Amino acid sequence: MEILRLLSASEIVAHVVCFLILLAILKALVWKRLLGLIDKRRERIASDFRNIESARAVVDKLTAEYDAKLKAIDETAKSRIREALVEAERMIFDMKKTAHVEAKKIIDEARANVRYEAAKATDEVKDRIIDLVMRATEHVIEERITTEEDRRIVGEFLTNIDRM
Repeated sequence: MEILRLLSASEIVAHVVCFLILLAILKALVWKRLLGLIDKRRERIASDFRNIESARAVVDKLTAEYDAKLKAIDETAKSRIREALVEAERMIFDMKKTAHVEAKKIIDEARANVRYEAAKATDEVKDRIIDLVMRATEHVIEERITTEEDRRIVGEFLTNIDRM
């Protein structure tokens, strides 16, 4: 209120007239440029928002494609792992089967060797027994029978022993 006391009515009217004149001059010279700059800035901001939205759509599309490719890669990897496991199980089965066949072959060969060695040992024992019996018989009879006759007699003796 004190300001109103300091100013007179003519000063207030002069200020209002100056303000209106300044407003008219600014409206005529600057207002259109200022509104043009504001409109350009508004368009630029709107364009930037449109670009951002389109870039976001592209990013969303690329993200979806990337996720789909990752999922496909993951499925492929899982499939290959399953295939490798199946192949490994098949290889293990084949190895076990081969090992079993080889073990059976080794056992059969060992049995055949044992039979052969047993037969060989039996023949050696028979030969020794024949020799011992012949020597004992020679001492008992004090005369020697032919070798063929000795072998025949001892062979019959051993055959009788085997039957018993």
